[in-house]
Amino acid sequence: MKRQQLDVPALYAALDVVRAHTGMTWREVAQDTGLSASTFSRMAAGHKPDVDALCTLVTWLRIPMDRFVTAVPEDRRTG
Repeated sequence: MKRQQLDVPALYAALDVVRAHTGMTWREVAQDTGLSASTFSRMAAGHKPDVDALCTLVTWLRIPMDRFVTAVPEDRRTG
């Protein structure tokens, strides 16, 4: 089985689409989800949210988590 990883840019982009569509600020999204505003700042910089935050975010988006999971390319040096 191939290793999987979270596609943070895709998750952040999906959040941004919903945020913009609803006219919310990032601070309002943070309040609505119960997460800190810094969670979104870190994600904008490419950092992964913790597992609990990830569950909260995909629930808020109403999008299955597997949409944001991608295969990790194999390292040819160890192949």
